[in-house]
Amino acid sequence: MKIRTHTYELRPGPDPSRAAREPRHGALLQVTFDDTTLGYADLHPWEPFGHAPLAEQLTSLTTERPTPLAAIALRNARTDAAARRAGVSLFDGLP
Repeated sequence: MKIRTHTYELRPGPDPSRAAREPRHGALLQVTFDDTTLGYADLHPWEPFGHAPLAEQLTSLTTERPTPLAAIALRNARTDAAARRAGVSLFDGLP
C-alpha cells in the first residue's frame, strides 16, 4: 500500500459564536492499495475531542497499527477505491 498525503489548514471564520477558535489541520489521503485500486479519504483529527495530533495520525499510517482515526480513514479510502473500480458514485441518492 502506498499513501500520498496533502495537508491543509482550516481557519475559523469571524463569527465568535462558532466552536472553533483556532486553526485546525487535516490531510487528504490518496491510497494505492496492493491490488492497484486507488481511493481517497480525509484524515482530520479534533484534538479537543481526544484525537491524537495530525502528525501522530500520519506517522501511524506507516505502521502496522494505525490510530483508530487513521484506521477509519484507510477503511474509507478502501470503500472509495471499491466504488471507483465498480464505476459507481458514493454520492448517488444523497440529498
